[in-house]
Amino acid sequence: MKGIDALTASSENFFDEHMIKEFADEYSSLLTVDYLNTEIVNLKQTINRKKESDDGDWPGSLLELQSWVHRLHDAFAELDKLITNSLYFASFHSLL
Repeated sequence: MKGIDALTASSENFFDEHMIKEFADEYSSLLTVDYLNTEIVNLKQTINRKKESDDGDWPGSLLELQSWVHRLHDAFAELDKLITNSLYFASFHSLL
C-alpha cells in the first residue's frame, strides 16, 4: 500500500522514489524497472510545470494521475503500467 500511497497526489509521500521503487520491484516482471527513476524525475518536472501554469490542470488523485499519464504513454510507459496496476490494486483492496 505504500507504493500506491506514493502515487496518490494528495499523499505527503507523493512520488517518493524509494516507495515507488519498492512497489515496482514487486511487479518487476511487468515493468522495465531500469527506466523508472528517469520517468519519475521527468514526470515530477512535468507536473510541477503544469501546476505553475495558468490552467492548473494537474492530477489530484490516483485515477486522474493514471488518466493523465496514460495520455503521455510514449514518454512514461513504465509509470503508466505501474499506475494502472496501482489503480487496479487500490480498487480491489477497497472492495474487501
